[in-house]
Amino acid sequence: MHARLSASILFTIAATALLAGTASGEWVFTEAYIDPPDPDHERAITFHVTLEDRNVTGSGQQGAGNGTGNGTGSGQNGTGNQTGNVTVNITSVGLVIGKSSNGTGQVETKYTLSRTNGTDGFSVRLGPWAPGFEFPYRFEASLSNGSVLDTNESWLRTPDVLGFKWHDSFLEAADIATSLGRPLLVFVYSDFDHSLEYMLPNRTQPSLSGPFCNDAAVALSPAFVCLKVDADSDPALAARLGADETPCLIFINATSNSTLDRISGRFGNATLIGEMRYILGEGPRPSKPGPYVADVVVETAALAITLTAGSALMLYYYFMKRRGH
Repeated sequence: MHARLSASILFTIAATALLAGTASGEWVFTEAYIDPPDPDHERAITFHVTLEDRNVTGSGQQGAGNGTGNGTGSGQNGTGNQTGNVTVNITSVGLVIGKSSNGTGQVETKYTLSRTNGTDGFSVRLGPWAPGFEFPYRFEASLSNGSVLDTNESWLRTPDVLGFKWHDSFLEAADIATSLGRPLLVFVYSDFDHSLEYMLPNRTQPSLSGPFCNDAAVALSPAFVCLKVDADSDPALAARLGADETPCLIFINATSNSTLDRISGRFGNATLIGEMRYILGEGPRPSKPGPYVADVVVETAALAITLTAGSALMLYYYFMKRRGH
């Protein structure tokens, strides 16, 4: 959805309202748009509409009469002409939202717009709405002469969530989380941590992805405000968050600034999804993730190499000593 309705839609709105304005005397819709132009599940939408007083003059009817009397009396020829301006004021402007595509809500819900600084512009702020939510809407204005102006119906749809929406500023994320009443999901990482390529999508190999690309986790993500913190670039923030090691997953109540839970070290899909559901009150707290199979294999291989090399060195030292004798 563009910031302002497309030229064709605006033309339709103006034309439709102009017809209604002619019938009502003076007012027409001249502009209608939403802000921001690309709303999502974190941003409320401000609906704007502007009307214009075309100051149409209403003319009274001219009457003419011609009568002839019998006998000596003659009829009078009378004419009447009245013109006058009738002041028509806007009594209210509303936004009418129709039934959503998923069948929820009432058939129509009306919201009253507020006048903007004494101008003929009106607005109302609503939302945010869930991802993939769409609904029809139109504006209507009630006038003091009893007329109602209507725009044509338009549709608004919030985008589907294809991945986690990450913020890079703690203050911005905390403000959004506080205003929406959502928990903060904070992922603290380090570029020196080799597991980063597994935890987040790999920029050089997009086909490789970690738990943050899991479909179930992505579906739960709109219930959170998500923040990424680079411990190397901002060690002070990482320390303030209590991220003693990376990667670290922290859930925070932004309103009370209290930590809800944390996971230190690498974690997989089940742990991330379990933690998200636990924070949302949809499941039990998951157990602390254990070592990964890959980690165990690497550690076992490293131990085996160390023991083998140590044994070989000992044997070499033993035979060298015997030769010396």
